[in-house]
Amino acid sequence: MLNLAARLISQRTAELLAPLGVAPAYLPVLFALNDLGQCTQNELADRASIVPPTMARTLQRMERDGLIERTVDAADRRRSIVKISKQAEALIPEIEKIALEMNEFAVSGLPQGSETALLDILTQIVDNLRKLDVPHPESSASSLVADPA
Repeated sequence: MLNLAARLISQRTAELLAPLGVAPAYLPVLFALNDLGQCTQNELADRASIVPPTMARTLQRMERDGLIERTVDAADRRRSIVKISKQAEALIPEIEKIALEMNEFAVSGLPQGSETALLDILTQIVDNLRKLDVPHPESSASSLVADPA
């Protein structure tokens, strides 16, 4: 059910964001950059919980779409500094509104007070999944092992 709910939220959010030229995959990046101002690609990947290769491809698409800008880091020319573009900055209030309304709609009809319990449960699920140590595909291990930390 979690997978289905996540897919439906993503699909509906994509439909609402499409007129703005924004994909749901861009949201963690846009929100992080809106909070941080600017940062390196690796810092952004850590903050948004996106693996570096996926982050690199996402940033390429976002740069193509005019949503971010990249400049060479003066301190280390091998790194680039990523910041939100003025175009994307102007879209943030509408993007936040869409995200909030989608979340509110998704939990509409739940019993009074259960939204807090659901948020607590989802937070625990996210924490559990962040600790998950998934075996390498070539490994002979067949079970998932959680990091005890």
